[in-house]
Amino acid sequence: MKSFLKAFLITLLILALLIGGVVFFLIKPAFDDMHDGEDAEEIARVLDKREGDSYNVLMLGVDGGGKRTDTIMLLSVQGKEVHITSIPRDTRVKIGKNHQKINAALPTGGVPMLVEAVREVTGAPIHYYAKVDFDGFVEIIDQLGGVDFDVPQDMQYSDPAQGLEINLKQGYQHLNGEQAIQLCRFRKYPTADIGRTQVQQQFIKAVIDQKLNLGNLFKLPGVVKSVGEHVETNFQMRDLFSLIGIGDVQLHQMPGEGKYIGKVSYFVQNKSETYAMFEQYFLGTGEPAEKVYTA
Repeated sequence: MKSFLKAFLITLLILALLIGGVVFFLIKPAFDDMHDGEDAEEIARVLDKREGDSYNVLMLGVDGGGKRTDTIMLLSVQGKEVHITSIPRDTRVKIGKNHQKINAALPTGGVPMLVEAVREVTGAPIHYYAKVDFDGFVEIIDQLGGVDFDVPQDMQYSDPAQGLEINLKQGYQHLNGEQAIQLCRFRKYPTADIGRTQVQQQFIKAVIDQKLNLGNLFKLPGVVKSVGEHVETNFQMRDLFSLIGIGDVQLHQMPGEGKYIGKVSYFVQNKSETYAMFEQYFLGTGEPAEKVYTA
């Protein structure tokens, strides 16, 4: 009996190594292509050096041209625990010599300037980044087989100039990639962009809860190969696999409020509460990070 059990365990180990090797072989070429961004050296210069097992990932959702930031989200992975928050696109921050909305950072100075802006308003380190365009987002959700989600309200919106058509009904339902991007781009909430960021966070939580498990391991090659041209990142292979089995996902709201300053609508952070939150949940220092990059 002991000999049989030993042989069985060895067989399982060999099988696991073979599966891991095949998955690695299939996705490594496409995954490496995601690390070829134009500003790779400048981005590397502003990112923080990771220490230990905990790290932060700046997730950026961008338009088809890759220049306008539609979504800015920060994920902090700490063991099997994940903390998620959004940086409102209208957050008031100093870019160059002037105060602007934070989503002006990407077209002004690329990912390096946006990283610096996020580090300034949060006091949190940025170890990795991932920039995904709309087509890549749609393909990722479709490759994962869609996501079950409780749509909080009816959503109808049309903008032919952007090629954007949104038509979703309220209620719990299965969303494919196209429906998911409609959900995440919808803006007509009573609380404006705050409501939008909350729904986006809840959707990302649903993806993590439903899809980051061993049952979806074999979907990774298809996901990575199909979205390679739509994603730019410095994320590492070892960390990609470490996300499998993530457990506790906690959502956080950045403290602040909407204000008009000089006839411009901004989201103005509550600095003391913001830095305290990012220090507690996002590995922050409790104060703005020193800038190292100038465009």
